[in-house]
Parts: sequence; C-alpha cells; structure tokens
Amino acid sequence: MANPVMLETLQEKLEALQPLMSARLRRYWAATEAKALGHGGMAAGTHATGLSRHPMARGLAELAAPPTLSSASLTRSRRPGGGRPPLLETDPSVPHALETLVEPTTRGDPMSPLRWTWKSTRKLAAARQQPGQRVGARTVAPLLPALDGAQSVYVAYPVAAGVATALANVASVMHELDSSPHMVINSHGTGDLDSPSGISREFALGEELMVELGVNVTVLRIGAFFYENVLLAHSGAIRETGVFANCFGDARPAWISATDGADLCVTALLEPQAYAKSPIVYAPGHERLSQQEIADIISEETGRDVRYQYINQEEWTRQLKAAAVHSGGLVNDAMIQHLPTHARTMADNTTIAARMDTDPSALAAASGRPPLTFRNFVRQHRSAFGAVTADA
Repeated sequence: MANPVMLETLQEKLEALQPLMSARLRRYWAATEAKALGHGGMAAGTHATGLSRHPMARGLAELAAPPTLSSASLTRSRRPGGGRPPLLETDPSVPHALETLVEPTTRGDPMSPLRWTWKSTRKLAAARQQPGQRVGARTVAPLLPALDGAQSVYVAYPVAAGVATALANVASVMHELDSSPHMVINSHGTGDLDSPSGISREFALGEELMVELGVNVTVLRIGAFFYENVLLAHSGAIRETGVFANCFGDARPAWISATDGADLCVTALLEPQAYAKSPIVYAPGHERLSQQEIADIISEETGRDVRYQYINQEEWTRQLKAAAVHSGGLVNDAMIQHLPTHARTMADNTTIAARMDTDPSALAAASGRPPLTFRNFVRQHRSAFGAVTADA
C-alpha cells in the first residue's frame, strides 16, 4: 500500500497534468501509476486522485489486454504547423505541471534500469567509438549538472516500465534550467497508444507527452527488430538443441543491427535538419527475414543443422520465462510480455507490422558504410550460436 506522502504526490501530479492531457492520456497515466504502486494500486489511485474506478479499471485493462488496432495509428506523426502550438509557449500552467509532475524523493525509484546518455555537440562525432556518460534517473538532481549547458540530449531506454515518468523528469529539468536542447529518443516502431503491448503504449505515452509539452524532440521509432534479439532469445536453445521456437510464424518483418540503429540517432544529433519534418519519425530497417531464413543463415555460418519451429504466443512466453532464470537479468518480465506480443502482430500482419519497412540506402547514408547484414552479424557471434566449424 502506498504511504500518505506518495498519495499526496499523486494528487498533486494529477492536478498539474489534468489540463494538459486528453482523456486517453489521463486514463493511461492513471493506470501506469496504479500499476507502479503494485498491490492495491487502483484503490490507492482512486483515493489519491478522485478518479472513478471506471477509467482506472479501463486503463489497467488496456495495459493488460490487446485493444483493437486502428489504421489511424499508422499516420499519427504531426506535420510542421499541425496540431496545437507548443504548450510551453501558450499555457502558463505548464511550468507548474512540469515541476510537480514527479517528486523523486517521494516517488521512489521505479526507473532504476533507465539510462540517460548525454553529450555536448562537439563530442558527438566520437559517439560511435566511445560510450557516453550515464546518469541515473533516480532523482532530478543528478540531471541538473548533466543537462546544464547541453545542446543535445540522447535518450535510450530498456524494455521496462517507468519510461513516461522518467521522460517527464528530464522535461522538468529542462524547464528549471530554462533551456531547450535538442532531444533525440532512440525508440521502436511498435510504439503506439493503440499497441497490444503495454510497454509500447507507455513508450508512446511518454514520447507524445514530450511533443505536447513543446520539447525540442526527435523521436526515432526504428521500424525493425534487432538482430541482437535473436542472440538474446534463442542462442542458448540453438547451442543446446539446434532448434529455436517462437510465434513469428511465416512473417518476414524488417531487421536491423543495434549499431546501425545507433547511427541513425547520431545522425539526428549531428544533423537535426535531417529529421526536421516531424517530431516522430519512423526510421527503416535493413532487410526482411523470416524465421526460416534466419535458421538457414545460422546453419550455413555455423556448420550446424539449425531448425525453426513455430509455437503459439503462450508457449513462447512460457519458454522465455524459463530461460530468463539464466539470462542474468537481460530477459525481464516486460521483455517476456513485449517480444511475443509483437511477434504475434507480425504474424497477424497488423497495422503496426505495416510500419516495419526497410531502406538500406538510408542506413548507409547515416553511417557512411554499408549496413550490417544478419549473415555478418552471425559471423561476429559464431561461438554464441554454437559454431562447429573453424572461425573464418
């Protein structure tokens, strides 16, 4: 049960945010807060905020169960001059909203996995080779010196809850510093308020809140799955049995390496005009691959007979839960829900699947080199996939 100070903080946050949120954003915010409180969260939330149980229950249900996907979500990016003007310029209540959105000393630490990477513009050219400084999102205070004087801010987050509130932390610091650095968010093409994944809905909530608040932001929703997901989710089974299973079925979604995805973000940081047409951009992947094609490539590059087997979403979720015990924390509960959910959307060919596109030339232009293929990715990780032939 939440303590009285936390309940008072929830009430202050709702009072500050209510003029800024649509009914759907309000419902998702309330549900996210209730979920973060854990057992008794909905009762605590209704007590603290005065919202009825109906919108709270509806929000929780939408976070837990896939809603019907709409084709309208495919075209949600705003065009220049479209939508409302930045609220930071037009609404005098925004400063108070930003200041009271999160009080970290009473909110606790629900976002400890979150990582904020920041660099000044003059240091961005070396970003491909050197890791950035990381600042935890436990409190706003550590972000103050990190963001003071920054011209650009790069944000990347894991598959975990708490992203929407943490993004608001950063927005509040920008307001306190009276600064407007260019923020680039490394996100995913599945982010959507209508997504069947609760994590994807929360990502979209936080990102669209940044746009609503008038933050100078570029959200790169990379429309591809990462090669690294194959390594993380399946390399153990491939080494041990030569068989990997999931619920992608015959779908051929777009794929990309994390390195090439990062290069897109570096381009956005160094050349903001490249993505100036919209604050939310759906960036392309490199190549389309089915699970059978992935199995064939791994077989050819490792000298082993690797086979793909289709299983339903529930069975893959069960297998991921079993494998998570040995993942060292890399496979968490959120990922276990998130990955099979979106694999199913690819198999079902939903509107979110239609966003997953490829454009190798765009990736080459961003990095100045040809994009990494999945075949070359496997070559880089042959031992992890259980190669039996000598290294090339």
